[in-house]
Amino acid sequence: MKANRGEEVRIRFNRYADALSSRARAALAPYRQRLIQWSTSGPGQQPYWFLLPQWLCDTYGGRVKPHGNPESFLRDVLWAQYCLFLHVRIIDDLFDKQASALSLRMVADDVLIEAERTLLQWMPRNNRSFWSFYRKSLRTTKSAILRVDNLQRSARTSPQTILDLYPRVNSMLKIGSVAVCLRLNRPRMLARIERFMDELAAGSQVLDDLTDLAEDFERSRYNYVALRLIGENGRNHRGRIQLSELSQQMIYSSIGDKILSEVINAFSSAYRVLQPLKIGDANRIARSHNAALMSIREQMLRRRAEILLGVWNERDV
Repeated sequence: MKANRGEEVRIRFNRYADALSSRARAALAPYRQRLIQWSTSGPGQQPYWFLLPQWLCDTYGGRVKPHGNPESFLRDVLWAQYCLFLHVRIIDDLFDKQASALSLRMVADDVLIEAERTLLQWMPRNNRSFWSFYRKSLRTTKSAILRVDNLQRSARTSPQTILDLYPRVNSMLKIGSVAVCLRLNRPRMLARIERFMDELAAGSQVLDDLTDLAEDFERSRYNYVALRLIGENGRNHRGRIQLSELSQQMIYSSIGDKILSEVINAFSSAYRVLQPLKIGDANRIARSHNAALMSIREQMLRRRAEILLGVWNERDV
């Protein structure tokens, strides 16, 4: 039976959080809850950046044994990658003013130090390939977060400009998988791994934008989906745009279905990139993701049809 890697990270997170101040623990409570949600779920519900290092180790770890215990290596990589994710998540929330606790600022710095300390046990400083990628990814993610936030303040921003930045925002999420490739002497996989993660990052963020449309709009942020809806409406962006306008656009046009179809295509394209690596688990997750996305699409189309039929019936009365 495979170890529950999500549960291992959750236990490690609890030990880490218990050593913090009471204020820091309280500030971390929402993040702890989210970790519980996906760490206790099946692989199909866990993030791609957490699954990929496992797939690589399971598929290629037996062919090239790293120095030291392979299980310890993977556990440390997954913990470090989660710490990097948490760092980015907290920074993003603080920047968006969705979080304000001063303790969180210190925690964001501390989890970054924890990630680096953990990775140093396996990737020494003289591994220039890895640490160069690490530093570059850190800079790329933080600069992209700032750029996206600035662009989302204007309804005139090109949706494609935002979409092109989404993989850069998630650059730090590649670090764990890159560490595995280099540790297992598989540097030729890196380009394919990065492309896979870039395409999934873009598709996943667009899916989040669909979910967060109203919340982002209330914060005066026009995410990718909002900008697509505005562009589809063809308005000149003068004056205050109402959320009701975007909602009507989603209902009365086919743009919602188009956007979700693009997400489905992005996921399919990403997994095709990974196919030559012959990772069996990836194929199973790909089928699971595709089924889930198709279900969301069907629900959206059904809801749109129900609303339109209701409007037509009212007109006939």
